Amino acid sequence: FVPDEPKKWDSEVSFQFTVISLEIGTLTLNTDMTKPADRELLDRKIDIWMIDEDQYVYDDGDVGERRQIIGVGMAESGHSLMSLLRVAVADKVDLENILKAAEKSGDVGDSDEEEEEVYGPAYSIARDPISLKNEREAVRLLLSKVESLLEGFSTNSELTGWKAVKDMNWNRSNAAKVLEGEKKVLLHWRNIALQAYQILRQETSFGAGSDYQSVLASLFEAKPNDFEKK
Repeated sequence: FVPDEPKKWDSEVSFQFTVISLEIGTLTLNTDMTKPADRELLDRKIDIWMIDEDQYVYDDGDVGERRQIIGVGMAESGHSLMSLLRVAVADKVDLENILKAAEKSGDVGDSDEEEEEVYGPAYSIARDPISLKNEREAVRLLLSKVESLLEGFSTNSELTGWKAVKDMNWNRSNAAKVLEGEKKVLLHWRNIALQAYQILRQETSFGAGSDYQSVLASLFEAKPNDFEKK
C-alpha cells in the first residue's frame, strides 16, 4: 500500500508516517481449530486475505503479511486498515455479512475455482462497519498493534530527542526525524482508536440513529490538535 495523495505532502509532514503490519496468523483470532466449522471459516478468510498476494511491487514482507502505511489525516489509509482488521477478527456471521455486502457492491476477485467466486481483497471488502461486536474487536486489535509499536520507542533515546541534539550529522538527523515522525503518528492513531472505542462502548447497535460511521471518518481526517481541543 502507498500513502494517499503523496504529492500533497510538504516538508513539515514528509517524515510523519509509519506502517501497521497484520500477519496472516491474525486470522486465527476468534477461531477454535478443534472445530471443523472454525477451520472452514479460517480457510475462507485465508482465501480472501491471499487474493492480492504478490501484487505490491514494493512489499517485501512475509507471505500473507499485509502492511498499511498510515499518517495523520490519511483517511483512505484508515478505511483500508479498518477493512483488513474487520476481516481479520470476523466470525462466521460477520464474514457472511461482509461477503453479502461485497456481492452487492461487485467487489469480486479472481478464483482458481471457476464455480466459486472469491470476494476481496481484504483491504476493500469491509470498509464499512459490519456489527458492533466485530467493530469493537477490530478497534481493540488496532489499539493493540499501535501500543505494541509504541513500546519500541524509548523516551531516553538520543534519536527521538533529535531537536535537542545539535551535533548530529545529516544522516542521523534524518533518521531521528523519521523516528520522531513515526512516534507522532502512532500517538495520533492511539487517540483515534481510543476515541472510537469509547464511542463503541456507548453504542448498543448500528441501527437508525447511530452516527459512528461518520464520526470514524472524521477521526481519520483529524489532526493532532483536534484531539487536544477535546
